[in-house]
Amino acid sequence: MVKKQTSLLLLYYHNIKNEIARAMQFRADFTVSLITSLAFSIISPITQFLIFRLTNGYPGWSVSEMIVFQGAYVLWTGFRETLFGGVRIFILQVVRKGDLDRILLKPFHSGGFILASGFRFESIGSIAAGIIVLVLAMPATGAAVTISGIIVFLVLIVCGTFLFMGVLLLFCAITVTGIFSGRISELIDRLLDYAGYPSEIYPGISRA
Repeated sequence: MVKKQTSLLLLYYHNIKNEIARAMQFRADFTVSLITSLAFSIISPITQFLIFRLTNGYPGWSVSEMIVFQGAYVLWTGFRETLFGGVRIFILQVVRKGDLDRILLKPFHSGGFILASGFRFESIGSIAAGIIVLVLAMPATGAAVTISGIIVFLVLIVCGTFLFMGVLLLFCAITVTGIFSGRISELIDRLLDYAGYPSEIYPGISRA
């Protein structure tokens, strides 16, 4: 079991190296992709700031707290998309080409192999955007930044990523067994979007 897990980690490591090497072959496109990712990710906190200023805001939240919340959300989104953002595209291509049997014959766990094929280097711009927003907006909240708080935040990021991996595996299973899963992908995106807003804006049981 340990050997198989190590093999998957090595496979993921080599996939990362290959993805970066492919991206660096076209440096202009690579640079534009990073800049676009960074700019697009910063739009979300700016949009939330405008909504907050032009409306009554969110109950119990100050504008600086809302920006920090959005920065954390952008950081988590960038982290998950960098690590596994290409999984859905990969499994759709595999199913359309009829190459699923090739994955099943590989000396790796099939689910692990699919997840290891989802690295997207261009999404790292979202991670940078999230960090920038957090660093700039956090002092305005007046909250103390502690080592324990940072550790808890990172643990939550990791837990959210594991949950995202489970959602991706569920999507892959539906894609393999279903006829057309395009709408399923859209549904997953809409559900994940719920995390981009404070729970206070949702009524009743939907907050859970």
